[in-house]
Formats: sequence, C-alpha cells, structure tokens
Amino acid sequence: MGFHCLFIFYVVILLSLSSSYENTILNQTAFFTLLKTSLSGNTFSDWDGTNVCSYTGITCNDNGYVVKINVSGRNLLGRFPENICSYLPHLKTLNIGHNDIHGGFPYSITNCSLLQELITTHTSLVGELPDFSPMKSLRLLDLSSCSYSGKFPVSFINLTNLEVMNLNENGG
Repeated sequence: MGFHCLFIFYVVILLSLSSSYENTILNQTAFFTLLKTSLSGNTFSDWDGTNVCSYTGITCNDNGYVVKINVSGRNLLGRFPENICSYLPHLKTLNIGHNDIHGGFPYSITNCSLLQELITTHTSLVGELPDFSPMKSLRLLDLSSCSYSGKFPVSFINLTNLEVMNLNENGG
C-alpha cells in the first residue's frame, strides 16, 4: 500500500511539473503574439510559428525558456507590452534600445526578479522611473537618451549587484 501511494505522489508531481512547463511555453508564445500586435517593424517578418526560441533576437536556455530579448535597432514602433515577466519568468536580458518605443516606462518590468540587464537607451520612453528595489539581480541598467523625468529614484542604492548604470541625457 505504501509503494502505491508513493507512486501516485510521484505521478502527481510529474504531471504538475509538466503542466507548469507547458503553461510557461504557452505564455511565452502569448507574449510574442502580444508583442507583435503592440509593436510594428520588420523584425517580426521572420517571427513565425510557435517556437519562439527560433526568432531573431531571442535566446532560450536548454529548457526552452526565453532568457534574452535583444531587439535593439530593429526599427520597432509602438508601445512595449506590460507584464513581461508574468509571460517570461526566466528573462535575464531585455534590450529594446534604439527603437521608437514610446509611452511611459513599463513599470511591470520591476517584477522581473531574475533580470540582469535592462537596456532602453535611445527609445521614446517618458515619465518617472519606478522603484527598482525588487530587481535584486540587476547588473546593467542603461536608460540613457530617453525622456525620463522626475526625481532620481533612491531605490538604486538597494541594487547591490548593479555594476553599470547609465542615465545620461534624460530630461523633461
């Protein structure tokens, strides 16, 4: 009887892990569909199918989770979607620089606890910067040449892993 219960326990654990993996993969696909509807540009011409790991500028780890988005200088235009890390919980690098991405700073990026590099340089993002305290893994932060304004967020002092920060040429 004990072996039978143990076997059922392992099956339930495996099914829940499998379900979690499938949900993450579906969420990744949903995010890139949302991204393609929020932004326009020629980068998306080769973003076909459901294997987001094969998209130009996207890097996945060995498990198929998106860990890097680098769409810098791809002539993208529009607003960056919110809640990126609810779709891409393993994201470590986000580079959306040198594009015409406009609107306010996407505050939900601060929920990306694993994010190590955030680059929005030379975008059309505006407004005040958020509290960056939750982003404990952040090593590189380049928010230069945008139109951020307001008080300098003191939350930067809580980013103990931060090695490089560039906020020059902001104003407004």
